[in-house]
Amino acid sequence: MKRTPQQRVSEHNTLVRALDAVGAINTMSELPPHEPGAHRNLSGVQFRHYPGDSKGFAHKLIAKNSEGKHVGSLSWDGSSGRVHRVFVPHEYQGLGVATSLWERAHKLAEMGQAPAPKHSNDRTIAGDEWASKVGGKKPMLNSGRGWSAEQRRKLFGK
Repeated sequence: MKRTPQQRVSEHNTLVRALDAVGAINTMSELPPHEPGAHRNLSGVQFRHYPGDSKGFAHKLIAKNSEGKHVGSLSWDGSSGRVHRVFVPHEYQGLGVATSLWERAHKLAEMGQAPAPKHSNDRTIAGDEWASKVGGKKPMLNSGRGWSAEQRRKLFGK
């Protein structure tokens, strides 16, 4: 029986809470980060492209699970290809949803349906880490959001 990403996360969190309750582990753990080359179980996830145009209207790619719940989105500029936003709800992070969105957007570009998305220089630190994982040319980070996130990480260790 195939499990949905939501079921995998729920089962993992239930197990971790049970182990934490009996003292088998010291603290609650997170799911390990997803490696782009690793196998993904995104069965039942459907992707839909909302096309933009060369005048600057953004292309948008949305992922929904088999129950119709939003599991992620990627939007990028129609003329420059610069990524505006990558979003994956917390319960689906680490399962490869954003990486799949990135790969599908590049397939759309190969088919001539959209410009290839490019990493923006206005990224958060988490966005910068994700950009490193999925590859591609990564312009120098020039973001007040990125700088402030890095400073918080140094000051507070988070």
